[in-house]
Amino acid sequence: MRLSLILNKKVTRILFVLGFVSQSILAQSQAEHTESVVGKLENGFTYYLLPEEAPGKISVRVLANTGSYVESPFERGFAHLLEHMIFKGSKRYPGEKSIEALELMGLRFGKEYNAATNKTETNYYFNISSENPKELKKLLIWIRESMFDLQMEVMSFEKEKNVVIEEIGKGKGSVNPYLVGTLLEGHNGLGTPEEVASAQFEELQNFYNKFYTTSQMALVIQGKVDRSLVKKYIEQVFNSVRKTGSAPKNKYPDISKQTVIRDDYQPSRPEKFPLLAIAFKSPEIELGDYPSFRSKLVRSVFCEMLENRLVNSSGSINRKSTLSHMNMIPGTSMFNLRLYGDQDITYRDLLIEFTRVINQAKEYGFATQEVEFFFNRRLKTILDRKEEPLAWKDVKESFLEETPIVSKTQELQWMEQLQKELPEIDFVEMLDQMMELEKTIFFDGSSDAFDTEFTDEFILEKLRDSQESLNKIFEFVPPQQSFVIKSELEPIFPRVEEKKAARIIHRIELGDDLYLLKYENGASVIVYNSGFAPSEIKLLGNGGLNRLPLQDRSAFAASIDLLEDGYGEYSSEEVSQMERSLGIRKKTEITDFEFEYSVSGKKEFLKEMIQVFVLSITEGAFPDSIDFKRKYTSKKKKESVKDEDYESFKARLDGTSIKKGELPDFSPELLKKFYDYRQELVQDLSNSVFYLGGDLPPNVDDLISSSIGNLPLYHNEHLISSEQTADLNWNSIETPNEFEFDFNRDLPLVEHYFGQPAQKMSFDDELVNEGIAEFGFSRIYEIIRRKYGYIYVMGTTSFVEKYPKPFNSLSFRFMVDSGNVQNATKAMQEEVLVPMTEGDISTKDLRKIKGMLGSKYVLNFYEPEQISNDYLKWYLRYGNAFTIDELKKQIDGISRRDVSRQMKSLVRPEFQIKILRLPTS
Repeated sequence: MRLSLILNKKVTRILFVLGFVSQSILAQSQAEHTESVVGKLENGFTYYLLPEEAPGKISVRVLANTGSYVESPFERGFAHLLEHMIFKGSKRYPGEKSIEALELMGLRFGKEYNAATNKTETNYYFNISSENPKELKKLLIWIRESMFDLQMEVMSFEKEKNVVIEEIGKGKGSVNPYLVGTLLEGHNGLGTPEEVASAQFEELQNFYNKFYTTSQMALVIQGKVDRSLVKKYIEQVFNSVRKTGSAPKNKYPDISKQTVIRDDYQPSRPEKFPLLAIAFKSPEIELGDYPSFRSKLVRSVFCEMLENRLVNSSGSINRKSTLSHMNMIPGTSMFNLRLYGDQDITYRDLLIEFTRVINQAKEYGFATQEVEFFFNRRLKTILDRKEEPLAWKDVKESFLEETPIVSKTQELQWMEQLQKELPEIDFVEMLDQMMELEKTIFFDGSSDAFDTEFTDEFILEKLRDSQESLNKIFEFVPPQQSFVIKSELEPIFPRVEEKKAARIIHRIELGDDLYLLKYENGASVIVYNSGFAPSEIKLLGNGGLNRLPLQDRSAFAASIDLLEDGYGEYSSEEVSQMERSLGIRKKTEITDFEFEYSVSGKKEFLKEMIQVFVLSITEGAFPDSIDFKRKYTSKKKKESVKDEDYESFKARLDGTSIKKGELPDFSPELLKKFYDYRQELVQDLSNSVFYLGGDLPPNVDDLISSSIGNLPLYHNEHLISSEQTADLNWNSIETPNEFEFDFNRDLPLVEHYFGQPAQKMSFDDELVNEGIAEFGFSRIYEIIRRKYGYIYVMGTTSFVEKYPKPFNSLSFRFMVDSGNVQNATKAMQEEVLVPMTEGDISTKDLRKIKGMLGSKYVLNFYEPEQISNDYLKWYLRYGNAFTIDELKKQIDGISRRDVSRQMKSLVRPEFQIKILRLPTS
């Protein structure tokens, strides 16, 4: 078979040039993969070193190829319970010293470390800062001890069972319908509360010893590291782990041995069309590198051919029907047929139609041109795929499926070999083999598609020996796409007069690819030139609704994003068309004390994105009154209703409550006033900062200088007050100090709030306040969750505001089962808050606080979300754009006295307010 026979002319010469393509791709592939290291120690422990995924971070993952499906019926919930126990102590870090060791490295539960168990794997996640790579070896030692030298204690085991049972109550888990009739039927991955409660300590130890061995676990390190040094660390740390034998064979049960038919299938969401699902099951056999690739691709081509025939059978089979080959669980694969029928068809007729298509293929075979078409489509997919550096998903798939990591070049070489073998492949024989496999069949017996003649005997007879046929050769037509590819709009570029670049009066380097530009017009621009950041330009203003007349606040907040009706020489319709063609999105937000306007889009249209941003600021058109009212009415219908009582109450506590007035009728005069408000907010350069982020071009400074650098100073009459005001501060909250609110969740939320005005507010004060919040979080986790096992979820917040006057607050929150509210609140008060009111901070506690602040701010320094939000707010509050070294210095300079004094000043009984939010149902 030659590719010149293939019908699709666009790919007729793919394999003729394969040799050339392979050579060019090989050079690229080798260059990409030099950034990665794959290794295995003598004890069978596998490790991977991958390129940087996020700037400033070293991501460390431990992957165990043991999930909940390895559990016997007497071990339900063990994999998840063991995941919890990994953090409960090892021989080197017994008991609470395990978590303490992580906290001293600055790792926070749920943020820099966490874990998750699913049905075929367990993952442990850790993040540390690339600014402190020495912590990596400490973390690797902790991993070695916890994964391979775990020391479980009976008391902590019993407590952790309560925590797991609490989680089960919240997360129901999912049940796989394909596992009906097997040992795994009904297994939701978590177990039931009764199964976990009955778990025995010795049995979990045996489970750990059996499955947490060097050959069943892998280490993945991703980040900008010295690879030779990290390899040395790995060898030093993990070579000492004793090899405990090979991984158990057939650790997951073989569920391919029997046919199962069930009529009680209930989809998670209603199906529009009748569904008959048939899984043709077989054991998965290890074949080797090329044979495995060959088998996988041939089965894929086979499925695509048969699916195409099914949806084009001219019968009642709906085009939504699919056939694919996949793993049911490790060790068992299936041809997964999801057969949908038209709405009026019965399951019986749907099955008959399926057997007709099968018999047609058996009788007449598969046409050369359809084999070639689907093979070529797979080949084109490989050719079109961009060669990327190895990523987490690649090594995870390789380790779990015990398959090699295959480069694009290798795949193309195998495709060339397979193309030569393709004429010898008997797809009819493959069809016969599929039909003879044991099956799992399920459908909804309560559906109108079911009738009493659709019995198990009827189903098996039709699948085994049906005589129906379409009695004609299948006429192959290339399949239609199941979705419509939206054609790219021809870009429409704004017509803007080119201006001379303004002079940059200061350019300050803040970090890798991060710097500050200042201009004579008062504009300050923070620039983040990173491919990790989305393309976005933003204005953040230090002023919001509190600067407006009281009677205008609610209406202005509700209408601010509708106050621009075109700009420059463009009408609203022309603007909409132009922005859509450039992929531009705009967002306007205003809070009590801040105003934000941003434009985002595609990086290739960065210049146009900046031009639209400037046009909107300087030449925004006044909206038409009638059109405005129509858009406003439509917007209000889409908005969700918030818990206004609670939100307004919290605003009062924080001293940021402002009276907003009622929504008026929007007259042209009022719209003009609101339009003027907006123009003043976006043009007040002295009270704002700009941000530009993304994969920026080399001339980005010129683009900024000729646009933002030339923005005019605001010279119109000031309609907005220069004073920041609040109408109520915390001191007006009187007794009682306990409040209740409705809560649209199924568990109560308990909140302990402390707040007070401050004499001053510096960045040091904000850092200390945040450190106290992080310390409180760690204490809640240690006492109420780990010690007592009460809490399902928890959180803390530090709130700082400089305007209208300095104010700081702390909020400590947790969700808990209704029956444990009183006990959890008592433990919170006596064992967490009372020591904090006394400013009880040890040297070790201070180290934890500094480590956690380092994780929050240094580790995440280069996160686009942090730079484009918190970082800009710091600049507005304190007039300083901090470098990463300055941040580290600020954190290192925090003393025990600083923390203790501020903690005693704020966490005081007379400032405490308890808020209980109770489920409404």
